Amino acid sequence: MDAPLLKLADSLPDRLAALAEAANQPLSRLCTGIYGLTVAEWRVLATLGEHGNLTSVAVARRAHMHKVKVSRAITGLESKDLVERMPNSADMREAFVALTEKGAGAYRDLALQARDISAKLTARLSKPDKAALWRIMAVLEDSAVDENS
Repeated sequence: MDAPLLKLADSLPDRLAALAEAANQPLSRLCTGIYGLTVAEWRVLATLGEHGNLTSVAVARRAHMHKVKVSRAITGLESKDLVERMPNSADMREAFVALTEKGAGAYRDLALQARDISAKLTARLSKPDKAALWRIMAVLEDSAVDENS
């Protein structure tokens, strides 16, 4: 057999995907077990919790999610009474999505746990290494956006 053209362990996208999958598992279990949420629903809930009422287009942009995935997540969150749509009086073609009281409670609960999970994931890194990681991730995110433009 010829030498492989690519080893997945040497592929940045594959390494990042594997890391994201492993890092998301604890939170995914919490979201599913406690609130019956998918990861996409959690990301929409978290985006609304962080930024307040937004249109679905704004949620997609801020959460870096495809608009169809956001739409499905919003529908799922509505069925769980975690979000509600409110008409945009300036443009009746669109609506704002807002957390309900139940949704705000779920966000607070899960956000605290997500923060703890993030802290555990980075606990072995020194402060300079954490700062370097965030800088490198910002550069990689910008590069990925440029590549996809």
